[in-house]
Amino acid sequence: AELLGADFGDSIYAGSAVYSGGLLAGLAASLLWTFGLVFMVNRRLSADIDTERANLQRIFAISPDATVISRLRDGMVVDVNQGFSRITGYSRQEAVGQFTIAALWVDPEERDTLVQELQSEGSCENLEAGFRRKDGTAITGMISARLLDLHGEQHIISIARDISERKRLEEELQRQASTDFLTGVANRRQFLRETVREIARSQRHRQPLSVALLDIDHFKDINDTYGHSAGDDALVAFVATLRENIRQIDVIGRVGGDEFAVMFPNTDAVQALQSLERCREVLAENPMLIGDGSVLIRFTGGISTLADERDTVDTILARADLALYAAKHEGRDRIAVNDSGAVP
Repeated sequence: AELLGADFGDSIYAGSAVYSGGLLAGLAASLLWTFGLVFMVNRRLSADIDTERANLQRIFAISPDATVISRLRDGMVVDVNQGFSRITGYSRQEAVGQFTIAALWVDPEERDTLVQELQSEGSCENLEAGFRRKDGTAITGMISARLLDLHGEQHIISIARDISERKRLEEELQRQASTDFLTGVANRRQFLRETVREIARSQRHRQPLSVALLDIDHFKDINDTYGHSAGDDALVAFVATLRENIRQIDVIGRVGGDEFAVMFPNTDAVQALQSLERCREVLAENPMLIGDGSVLIRFTGGISTLADERDTVDTILARADLALYAAKHEGRDRIAVNDSGAVP
């Protein structure tokens, strides 16, 4: 029994020591493996961060758009990329720490709007604004921006794309859609649109407004005798004379082949008549030269004035058309007025 007890006790003790040692060795190995894994992950994360930072720096540097980092409190330029230099004409050395970004904005209020939106929303996208290049030329930019915390201070990182050419093309398309290709005046649709808007404004402010319809006399004879090219020249000369003898705020529209309309804001019938009579006198004194001869451009007109708040573009044009018909009936080369009364 003693022998068995001794052997039994020794065997338990011996087994516990081996087990404890193995457990400690396993724990140590596990800790080392864990630390190694964490170290490897940290290195991988650090490498990924470094790679990401390098990629961002590369993107910042080579982006074709103008990218700028500036301080929020005063707008001082902190960094710019190559796209900024290409678009604005300023080198990095000329920009960084030398001037505030506000100096580039044509309208400082547009930057104030950007800053206000950033302070309330944290970001701003696709804001159109005007910028001034180093050589003084103005460009239109599409700008997006976001607040950025650098060294405990708020900055703005903004990316602007030069859309000047796109805006020019849009404006050219708009001009083509709203003007007469030959004479450059408003086409019928645009003339009606502007007249509707001006009628509403005149009614709101209780101001007078006049509209005239004009026909070039015997225009078909010019085309038949001298050719369509001469007819086009006559139309252009007629419009040029109108423009020279009316105000800039008056709107000319070509509403038919040889039919034109003039809208006179804040003008009564007497004043509109004086302007058109002056045009008739100038045309009478300056015949248009065609080949070896010349031709006088004469026209007949009808004028109508805004009556009251119920008047519309259709009613005022209808009265002007009646006046035009009456002038033609009386022998052409004259201007008649259908004055139903001015706005009281």
